[in-house]
Amino acid sequence: MARRNHWIKLYVEINDDPKIGLLPVNARWRFISALALAGGAMMLYLGIRTFLAKPAAEAAQPSGYVRGSLASAYASTLLLTLTNPMTILMFLAIFAGAGVAQTGGDWIGPLLMVVGVFLGSAVWWITLSTLVALLRKRITPAILLWMNRAAGILLFAFGVVALVVATSGT
Repeated sequence: MARRNHWIKLYVEINDDPKIGLLPVNARWRFISALALAGGAMMLYLGIRTFLAKPAAEAAQPSGYVRGSLASAYASTLLLTLTNPMTILMFLAIFAGAGVAQTGGDWIGPLLMVVGVFLGSAVWWITLSTLVALLRKRITPAILLWMNRAAGILLFAFGVVALVVATSGT
């Protein structure tokens, strides 16, 4: 009998999916193990690539960059975000999980949720871009190299954990 990977939520959610539930138990766990093996291998690859990456000497400039066109930058970022399928699916799942569709005609709750998501995102991006602007001159290529190495080691370690979990069946 296959042992379940309860501590990794994704595997449990895949297992609880009604369509996956139609598969025999052995086939179900082979499918989940294959996903874990593929994910672990990808994490190993990303860890190695990140560890070996050399930081750029200077920041890249996008083609067609026009300094000072904030409205254009905002519009293109908004359009890119709104057309990202993962963003759309994530918000659909969050809103469905929060019961937004079952409001009984009350529009205040969903409106407050949308405003809250917008304000939370705005605060996050303003904070992040402010920190980057403040620290930009202090981060040297040597510091970036060590940041790449640390991130690569972390990614590689997660890949090893995923591979161990996939092959151990626990």
